[in-house]
Amino acid sequence: TLVALDGANVVIPGQSVAKSDTDLVITGGSSPAVSITLHKAGILNSGLAFGDAPRLQELEFVCKRTWSSGTADPLFTFTAT
Repeated sequence: TLVALDGANVVIPGQSVAKSDTDLVITGGSSPAVSITLHKAGILNSGLAFGDAPRLQELEFVCKRTWSSGTADPLFTFTAT
């Protein structure tokens, strides 16, 4: 969804790469369990390898700065339990 290469969510040059306003949640581990949320993330850069099967390589995400009541909202949150 965040790659937005085509379809209704495609990112056209000049548009915000985080236009979908989607949070990217990355989780892993068991002790401690770790969760990182990138708020309103969008893909900035990616490598594509075409051939028999299209494949994505490394992905680079950025977050969109938002404000609520004059205060900056967090770009990311990190939890470990």
